[in-house]
Amino acid sequence: MIKLSEQELVNCESEDQGCNGGLMDHAFAWVETNGMTTEDKIPYTGQDGTCKYKKKDAKVFIKGYKDVEATDEALKEAVSIAPVSIGVAANNAWQL
Repeated sequence: MIKLSEQELVNCESEDQGCNGGLMDHAFAWVETNGMTTEDKIPYTGQDGTCKYKKKDAKVFIKGYKDVEATDEALKEAVSIAPVSIGVAANNAWQL
């Protein structure tokens, strides 16, 4: 399994707020356009940093993504086709 660089998204995907949160759709759109490098090239630091993206280092590309309904049937169908990402709308009270 290829370990992708979460840090690259934190540092380079500019529609969101780095370590302060964001939407996975923005991350998917960024990877669709730019590709994504591996963790060994840009290791995770757990804090915002400077974008070190280099197109030549991109190892993974996606051709698209789709939001699906949060129903058992829609999720079963989606997971049978491709990896699935789940998001949680969390507020400060939920986090604590």
